[in-house]
Amino acid sequence: ARGDRHRRAAPGGHGGGGHLRRVPGASDRPRRLRGHGRGRQSLRRRKRLSSHRRHPAAGYVERKIAMTHCKKKLCRLICLLLALALLTPASALAEETGAGDVTNLLLIGSDARAEDEVSRSDVMLLVSLNRGRRQIVLTSFMRDIYTEIPGYGWHRLNTACAVGGPERVIETLEADFGLEIDSYAAVDFEDFSALIDLMGGLDLALTEEELAFINSRVEDETLSSNEEGRYHLTGLQVLWHCRNRATGGSDAYRTDRQRAVITAMMQAADQLTFGQTWSLIAAAIPLIDTDLGFMDVLSLALRAPSYLRYDLVSMRVPDESWEDIWVDGMAVLSIDFDLYADRLRETIYGE
Repeated sequence: ARGDRHRRAAPGGHGGGGHLRRVPGASDRPRRLRGHGRGRQSLRRRKRLSSHRRHPAAGYVERKIAMTHCKKKLCRLICLLLALALLTPASALAEETGAGDVTNLLLIGSDARAEDEVSRSDVMLLVSLNRGRRQIVLTSFMRDIYTEIPGYGWHRLNTACAVGGPERVIETLEADFGLEIDSYAAVDFEDFSALIDLMGGLDLALTEEELAFINSRVEDETLSSNEEGRYHLTGLQVLWHCRNRATGGSDAYRTDRQRAVITAMMQAADQLTFGQTWSLIAAAIPLIDTDLGFMDVLSLALRAPSYLRYDLVSMRVPDESWEDIWVDGMAVLSIDFDLYADRLRETIYGE
């Protein structure tokens, strides 16, 4: 195998309680991290920021609560900072954001129901902005990928968020696929629903089966028709659409729905006026946990009209190349990490 992440299933892996075996000597080789420059710097910075943790997830919980109060205060400064951003020369903003480079933002949707709860990530979607190629790549990572989580051990990918917050998810993906992830934005179920409602809902194409699923979960807001077509959905309806694993292909098709929702959100944002955009940002700030600085948000927002006109590319990891196996009573996905690392770098970076 080319990389130290290659693994294979023991005989009887399909539903038979088989275990994974590493390639001999793989445990002696260092973990693979092919990122360079900004990616590694950001990773070191995140490690320094999280080095005070008494428990892998404790720091994330404390920081999330503190950031909620901090963001409410930041809302009061929006007008002043917006004026500052508008007065800043465009060349300075381009320098600040590294125009021509690739910016990777990881979107994380968790199943946390309370403010102080750390839980697994239901959604892990990487938004890659390539200014040089004028391209946005949306990449979904299936939550049942069997991987080694730094500082924890081998488990499903979505466990990384529960044991170490968004930073641990980033560390895992960077090591698995040689990516350089710059920032993250995380939201729980309740806040995601509220965010969609702030946008006025979304228009989505639904099948008859998807309609039936939504109506079975949101009885107070049922859709009047059961025919396939395009419908305007509320935040709660969009949330259940994203969570749907019962219709057509389990988690694989669910990640397709999630990318369709993100695409619809981008299209809806493109129709907003300048004033509506900033009203939405002001209202959304308290709902989102992110390590983006406020000036970074302003800079991205100022360029959103041009970014939203970039070509959209959508992909899923894994797509069709994986093996369903059982490990310690868990149904997981065994994949060739080297194969998908090459595909990702070719699609995102053009390498």
